[in-house]
Amino acid sequence: MVIKGYKTKVKPTDDVRDLKFLIDQWREKEMVRVKSSHVVPDSSNRMHTGLSVDHIHYIATNIMKDGFRTRQRGPLRAAAAQPHDIPVLVRGSPKSEIAKESLEAFHQQVAVQRFFPRIAIPPDAEVWFTSLGNGHFTQALNCFRQEVPSIFTNRPFEVPKDDIALQEALEYGVESVVLRAETPIETRREVAHLLNATHNYKWAVDAHGVMDIGPESCQLHRFTNFEAMSKDLDNEALTQLVRYELGVAKEMDDRWDAENAKKVAAEKLKERAKSKL
Repeated sequence: MVIKGYKTKVKPTDDVRDLKFLIDQWREKEMVRVKSSHVVPDSSNRMHTGLSVDHIHYIATNIMKDGFRTRQRGPLRAAAAQPHDIPVLVRGSPKSEIAKESLEAFHQQVAVQRFFPRIAIPPDAEVWFTSLGNGHFTQALNCFRQEVPSIFTNRPFEVPKDDIALQEALEYGVESVVLRAETPIETRREVAHLLNATHNYKWAVDAHGVMDIGPESCQLHRFTNFEAMSKDLDNEALTQLVRYELGVAKEMDDRWDAENAKKVAAEKLKERAKSKL
């Protein structure tokens, strides 16, 4: 259901202005094309709970169905269809403790969930990025990059042959706002919070890559209850929300219970075999 009664007049709120202030203060001078394979979620986001694999696959499913909508620099007011949001990332390296923590935290999350795309950042990497906004979107791209099987259908996510925009996003990366590596954790949390809190105000970037919140360049976005609720939930609550949205909550819970029971039974067999030796 689409939220009713939203204002059609574009006007930046105080939260939007605060977001611009922080991004302008900490961003690198130029926007950067970043490949999804070089990104992990920043551990300061989502209350340190990481990403929901179900939401990643939900976004990948929508991209496969509706196509990839490339974001261009310049005003949004004339856009026929709502393009994807601009990813807001932080540059990471072995010198950054939070970047290393973020990479390790995502390794731990991926290790226990086979439907996550695998992490492609090598152990000796000198540069990678952590996501404050669009973390689920970025990993959804990795589902196509690695042809990960859908958690809902078990069929792999394959790039449609006619989706040139998606092919280019995977090959060349998505143009992103990148914050400097020294951005403090408190600032990262605040930026992540404000990106979610202002999700309906679609800001633009000018020709130089500077965040533009002017009414003449931006637009408001109609959003559903599901989209609004998905912005601030931790990964477990978000997972359940996605399953209810798709009407597969019971099916997914039953599948998890069956898989868990199978694992428990296998462990018991191993223990019995050991006791007989």
